[in-house]
Amino acid sequence: MTDTERLPASGEPTRAAGAELAEPRPTTSSSTLGGARHHFSVDRAPADDPRTAVEQLTAAVTARLDALSADPADVARLSLFLTAPLAVEEAATIVAGALGEPPPPIELFAQPPAGGGAAALSWVLTGEQAAVERLSAGAARLRQPGLTLTVLGHVGGEPPALTAADHAEGLRRFDARLRATGLGLRDAVKLWTVFPSTPEVRSEDAFIAFNGGRADVFEAVDFHRSGAAGAPRYPASTGVGALDDTAPLSGIAVAGETPALQVENPGQVSAFRYPSRRIARPALFSRAVALDVGSDVMTLVAGTGSTVGARTAHVGDPAAQAEQVLRNVDRLISRENLTAAGLPVDAGGLATLSHVVVYAADEQAEEAAREVCSRMLPPAVPMLLVRSRLTRADLLVEADGIAFAPRAGAVEPGLASRRPPL
Repeated sequence: MTDTERLPASGEPTRAAGAELAEPRPTTSSSTLGGARHHFSVDRAPADDPRTAVEQLTAAVTARLDALSADPADVARLSLFLTAPLAVEEAATIVAGALGEPPPPIELFAQPPAGGGAAALSWVLTGEQAAVERLSAGAARLRQPGLTLTVLGHVGGEPPALTAADHAEGLRRFDARLRATGLGLRDAVKLWTVFPSTPEVRSEDAFIAFNGGRADVFEAVDFHRSGAAGAPRYPASTGVGALDDTAPLSGIAVAGETPALQVENPGQVSAFRYPSRRIARPALFSRAVALDVGSDVMTLVAGTGSTVGARTAHVGDPAAQAEQVLRNVDRLISRENLTAAGLPVDAGGLATLSHVVVYAADEQAEEAAREVCSRMLPPAVPMLLVRSRLTRADLLVEADGIAFAPRAGAVEPGLASRRPPL
């Protein structure tokens, strides 16, 4: 099985008749982690109606499984990016009809993909010793040698979230869901937060409310410690606005037997150490969390903006911001930085990304991000570009993703030797 499938890139602009066709960006990548295979795919659907879009996207994911020699039980996570909100219960019914009951953890993001329509980001796990166990609607356990992950998606019934207290209660509900699987917030390694960003709610105000609720909850959590300084290992987090009035949470937690280390970017002030003049209460998240399975390293990258130190860089210039975002991600997951964090690897940087999700604040930022990513992002890395309001008014572009790299000196080779060009 090849490591990339070269299909039209997500959000790729339509070319005029007779225009020279550039090599399209692949929409699927597969990476080795400790002997298991982790597959990430981006699929598109032309429908704007959310229900029809979910039906089309689920069919596209099902069609991909045959090419991966996988079955519906191997789907570990399904993130759906839609043009308008949809009830989780309705989407779950559609997904379960194709992928089995209970459905895999699903996420519904009212964040329109670039180019129109809807999009899905799917995560499939395969391997003789790898398995996905669906625990309940919205929860699954991923098992492979040296690693056990719990993945939580969105669930129905989330009330509107407008105040810090609302967000704090949402995090406590999320903690209760993790505890039902035997873990808790202290074990979380990545969180995705969607805060309200409707025309009536300024996204920066919504983020401040969320950040206050997060601080109220996190300050009472006995997080694992990481690194020589023994700092709390806060989860890597992505927080962006969506066209809804709720703030659903999703995330990944790791069982304690797998070493998980906090990774910070030397070029950025750690968010949990931001000065009070920048933000009233520190943002309690890590720039990345890296999981060590012995032969390979999986790094979960937080939402990364155009910041240098603690300041927004290139204010008003979306192209320069997009370039800064990719430079920040590249440095964060570089071989040198992961080694300094305590996980020596044989490869690093943007080429080790399994995929990248890029969030653009408006049409101008969307066009700039597409052009910059076409230049700077390695051609084998799938990309999904979506419209989203961000946590600062002067931030126009943000990105996150998951990287896989071979552990330095490991007997079993990892990504670097298993991703030959087609």
